Amino acid sequence: GANVSSRQIQILCDRFDSLVIAMDNDAAGKLETRRITKSLPSLRRGVRYWVYDDDSKDLGDMRDDVIIRGLNNVSAVYV
Repeated sequence: GANVSSRQIQILCDRFDSLVIAMDNDAAGKLETRRITKSLPSLRRGVRYWVYDDDSKDLGDMRDDVIIRGLNNVSAVYV
């Protein structure tokens, strides 16, 4: 399952001025992405979202070249 605690969110926001959310590419990951988005404070450089362009469940299932392509396709809008 996908779960990020309030404490984990706070730690990330205390240390970074932007985030890329890349939860699992399944129903639980998508639900958690929406939940996280609602609870994030405003970050100076914003929040971006990983856009899966294949059926990979998560980044660990991807080849390096697919990850590099994905980094170039992060979106400022969650789709």
